[in-house]
Amino acid sequence: MSSTRILQIGQALRDVLKTIESFKYGYSPDEIPESLPGTPAFVIFLAGVNYPDNQNTHRMVLTLRLQIFLCRLEQKTKLGNLLKYLEPQGDDSIDNTIRNNWRLGGKCDWIHIVNNTGLNTLEYQGISYFGTEFEIECISRFPYLDVQQS
Repeated sequence: MSSTRILQIGQALRDVLKTIESFKYGYSPDEIPESLPGTPAFVIFLAGVNYPDNQNTHRMVLTLRLQIFLCRLEQKTKLGNLLKYLEPQGDDSIDNTIRNNWRLGGKCDWIHIVNNTGLNTLEYQGISYFGTEFEIECISRFPYLDVQQS
């Protein structure tokens, strides 16, 4: 059952991020492409799943890596084209988009950004890109486990 929940959360995050109009392409963990057809694009990777059982909370903590590929390394670009994704506000802000959709349409109880790497070089299928990476944490309870057993 949790693998279905994991896929639903990844797909919901993809759908929320696709509301940022400047992205040409976006992929969830269950649809990672062999190559990127163009940029700017994002790919969401599953980084880890934890099932802490603190006081019978029955929750899953899902860690996702959101990689944004701005352009190929050999292409000329302006740093401002990437900075708009890192800003705390604005139409292209990853932080603002996630904060405004913190439940992902009911697929999770809470989602937040843990970290951002800033501008760096990312490699995808042997091609180097300018980009950035966000670490995102999503917390989801399993309400069906909250039923008291007699």
